[in-house]
Amino acid sequence: MLPNVSKMIPGDLQKVTYKSGWVISKFWVPKIHTERSIIHCFELRFNAILQGKQELSCVQPSLVKTYVSDSKRLNIKSNSIDYIFTDPPYGESIAYLALSHFWNSWLD
Repeated sequence: MLPNVSKMIPGDLQKVTYKSGWVISKFWVPKIHTERSIIHCFELRFNAILQGKQELSCVQPSLVKTYVSDSKRLNIKSNSIDYIFTDPPYGESIAYLALSHFWNSWLD
């Protein structure tokens, strides 16, 4: 939710779509920025998480296998996968160090 309520959102309130908080992936504050309602952004995020939890409620835990590993080293039978979730590193497209200062300041 933090990206959606920071001063790092350029433009005006009429053009804000709430799809993504940051236009560019670096620590940058535009001269003209948009302020969003923290309560509204929290409600949007809460409802999205609640909807995701409701969608997962029908999944049987015994049918789920979680692997945290390099995909080159997995021993998985062919045609046995229904869903893959990945969280790859984005290399230089996201300024992780600069943006981590943002969260760290909130976490003290």
